[in-house]
Amino acid sequence: MKVNIPSIHAIILAAGSSSRMSPQIKQLYRHPKAKIPLLEHCLNEITRLPNLASKTLILGAHFDQILKNICFSKSIEVKVNPLHEFGLGSSISCGLKTIQDAFQLSDSSAVLLILADQPEVTTDFLNCLIQYHNGEDPNAITVSQYENGAKGPPVIFGSAHFEALMQLRGELGAKHIMQRHAEDVSTYLDPSFSGYDLDTDEDLRRFESENA
Repeated sequence: MKVNIPSIHAIILAAGSSSRMSPQIKQLYRHPKAKIPLLEHCLNEITRLPNLASKTLILGAHFDQILKNICFSKSIEVKVNPLHEFGLGSSISCGLKTIQDAFQLSDSSAVLLILADQPEVTTDFLNCLIQYHNGEDPNAITVSQYENGAKGPPVIFGSAHFEALMQLRGELGAKHIMQRHAEDVSTYLDPSFSGYDLDTDEDLRRFESENA
């Protein structure tokens, strides 16, 4: 039975294979500050967010090992993307379809896309991003701006973009949707948020040295 909750649905994207890291699984990398796995830290921050309609974790590669080695709230739905090898876009699509199957989405619904490999994402940052988003406009897109001027996730998409998100494939994720609808994009800037993400062994070493 579908539930009508016109609100923000969080999708946590953690299906990557960590192919540029060896030999560890990125999602299980020990966060130098939190002292717990990177993915577990991300999920803890999201769990503390008030008033989310739902929270969906998208896993893929190494999902069995990951689930055995992290703890998280039962309020988080877990979905394994069988097409994760086709890139980030397929995981976004998987998340949208999961939410659509479970909820009666409306014009005032929105999705919050979060990359699990951004170790600086916090409850406070996400809450401010949500407050900044224009929830009354189904066309609205709210993107994070990093300290270096670049823009990217976490990002919120209004319901007008759901169909396009469900059609995604490949590694580029939702970037081209934001470019195509530039007039709908608002930028949220928190000077303390660098947007740092961990993709390579070098990224890990630099993050560790900066947070020792």
